[in-house]
Amino acid sequence: MRRFQSGGIGVALTAFALAQRLGAYESKSLAVILAVCASLALLWFAFQLVHDGIAWYRSSERAEFTRKTAGLMILLVLAVVGLSCFWSSEFQQPKHPQQTGNSDAPTSPQTAPVAVMSALPGMSLHMQIRLNHLAGNRRKYLFDFGNINNERLSIYISPDSIFTLAFLDAKGEQHPVQIPLGGDGIPLGEFFYLGCEFGIDGQSTQLLVLVDGKERGFIRLPFRVDIESLDVPGGVVGADLNGNNGGSFDLKEVIAYSKTLDGKEVQDIAQYFQGHSNVPHVEFRGKQWMRVRSVRSHDLKQLDPSAAPIFRKE
Repeated sequence: MRRFQSGGIGVALTAFALAQRLGAYESKSLAVILAVCASLALLWFAFQLVHDGIAWYRSSERAEFTRKTAGLMILLVLAVVGLSCFWSSEFQQPKHPQQTGNSDAPTSPQTAPVAVMSALPGMSLHMQIRLNHLAGNRRKYLFDFGNINNERLSIYISPDSIFTLAFLDAKGEQHPVQIPLGGDGIPLGEFFYLGCEFGIDGQSTQLLVLVDGKERGFIRLPFRVDIESLDVPGGVVGADLNGNNGGSFDLKEVIAYSKTLDGKEVQDIAQYFQGHSNVPHVEFRGKQWMRVRSVRSHDLKQLDPSAAPIFRKE
């Protein structure tokens, strides 16, 4: 009887191990069945152990009871510990994060929600902006930095009216974060706080879009980018690098950083914009654009009066 009980507990422990292995390979249904069977087996052996212990105790063979059941008690405790670990770890695993953006994007980077924003080398733009509808089957650029054919960071509305933060890598492959306009995506027709960040984290690169300080889109690329190649001082506001394909939007303020921001800094900017909502804005309507000469000194130039944005006090 003792050998049967010891062997039974061993079988139960083996069942737990097998259930854990199946759970790791996503065979959840079979893993649950094995775990339940093993649990019932352990309860039965525990009952038998208590029943036999009482019988031995009553027969005055207390020393025999202590010696013969000590090993079984240890096995039972180990089995209960294994059961607790199994149920607490295997069936409460977090779900894999889903990619935010266009499912037809040319790459499949590793993505994850940004649980804790952190300061990383790179660049970021934080602004009070209002996006307006503009007809035309083309891209409508808000900002554009870098080179025409590679190592380029762009913010635009796609031809199918999808907000896009895109990085063009050294091989000419595009990696976009795309978010629909309206609804729970990017607001349309009203001023809001928009943040677009591009950061280097070890040997990876991440792109992040924020709306009113909260994440709306994020991708992580499995390679490191040379920040200097983006050539921010040669960038354009309101059109592409050639001054064409402009977007329609109103811009109150824009703050540029040579890094990404942590959570506290993002919240500080959100509060700052809330306290500066009644300020003048600059109007871009598809034909207006400016060349960035210096980000730190806010030096933006447009020598052609017909392409200069319109300053609005109200």
